[in-house]
Amino acid sequence: MLESYKLFDGGGLHLLITPTGRKFWRRKYRFQGAEKQLAPGSYPEITLAEARERNATARRRLANVSRCLGNSITCGRS
Repeated sequence: MLESYKLFDGGGLHLLITPTGRKFWRRKYRFQGAEKQLAPGSYPEITLAEARERNATARRRLANVSRCLGNSITCGRS
């Protein structure tokens, strides 16, 4: 029986390859102690360079949200 497998790029980004050959970019991260996953898109519609950029953007946004949650003052956009 075939199973999905992952090709890791780093920083939580990986390419999930299904038994049918479909390829999906995924980003694993933790938020408030729970493991979460973002889906930047599918390959080849989203290239490696685009997936890395989306991963970097998501990382910055998550860091901002985490920082704001620890603040009693409302955070602005960065």
